[in-house]
Amino acid sequence: MLQFNFARHSFQWKRTNFYGKFVAKSKILWRNDFVSPNLFHYSQNSQDSASEKEYTPISSGKWEQTRFYLGSCLGPVTYEGLSTYKEAGFNLSQWGLRGDTYFFEGVKNSNKIGGLYSVMFNEFRFMQAGTAKGELAFNENSVRNAIYEFAAVDPNDTIVGYAVWDEPSITDRYVSEATKMMEYINKYDPNSVRFINLLPSYGIYTWDSDKVDGTFGESGYEAYVEEHIQKVNPDTVGLDYYPYLMGQEGYTADWFRDMGLYRKMSLKYNKPIWYYYQIVQISGAGKKPTNDDIRYQMYVGLAYGAKQLSEWVAIRDGLDHDGNKTEKFEEVKARNAELMTVGSYLSDKTSVAIYQTKDSFYSNPFKDTAKF
Repeated sequence: MLQFNFARHSFQWKRTNFYGKFVAKSKILWRNDFVSPNLFHYSQNSQDSASEKEYTPISSGKWEQTRFYLGSCLGPVTYEGLSTYKEAGFNLSQWGLRGDTYFFEGVKNSNKIGGLYSVMFNEFRFMQAGTAKGELAFNENSVRNAIYEFAAVDPNDTIVGYAVWDEPSITDRYVSEATKMMEYINKYDPNSVRFINLLPSYGIYTWDSDKVDGTFGESGYEAYVEEHIQKVNPDTVGLDYYPYLMGQEGYTADWFRDMGLYRKMSLKYNKPIWYYYQIVQISGAGKKPTNDDIRYQMYVGLAYGAKQLSEWVAIRDGLDHDGNKTEKFEEVKARNAELMTVGSYLSDKTSVAIYQTKDSFYSNPFKDTAKF
């Protein structure tokens, strides 16, 4: 049993087999160089049409998280930049907002360096239904070919999985497209994480909004989260929450409501929490978090059960846009070393209880002490 306290909170954990037996990811298809977008793989004995050929998945089994991840969005991709990124204590990259060359360079260099993993935040191939190329830009062939192309430069299996959507609304179109994307990924790379990051409760779904229907929870926000899990079924429970946005000072009631809800959903559906925290001033609004503010957010994520912590964004803290060290590098390195140690220790454990006292918030939703 582990118990620790900070900032008016008490947390307890016990060792469990939370993720079950590890199933090794085994790539069976790769080459050293770029693979043509037109490349496809099928049984030589197949006489069926192209749409019915037997394509070979690049992995087998089902994804289960086996290590704690500490990452950042929009990090470097060069060999030198990724080496510095690893030195800072990160082990997961989440590249995005750029073209294919950027992703291929990052994967190749992660393989050279070792100990670095990635999730593809690739809007041109997977994320947001490939909408960087236009409305409904993907189909099964394009997803399959993209998976093969990245596998061709990833002999050491550094690609953990694929981001499917960021901060979605629950619409019929979203449910349809996200479900299809996850189906295709699962067909051709089943031992990979299919990640979706949900909206926080200060978006269009709030704790005060009406329920979507009468079947879930006590608020529109709880309905949004659970309806998403039930209809789309991603492999993680993903959220971001930026508590220093718009002048807030971190200790907001809804932040802890959100964290408590995601902990509840994680335990109920046996899915790990992937949590994104704030390290920068966003859009010129609110406060730029201090090192202590950032550490506090990271510990809150761990306490509520997060198995992956990711900052928004790496290139504005210990590293610059090219992956060079800034004056804050040693501060970031020390912070990450501390949290990686605690996170790795907690990675195979399940939260038993969280107690929140009435003075935990500026706006207090509890009469006394609340247990989650």
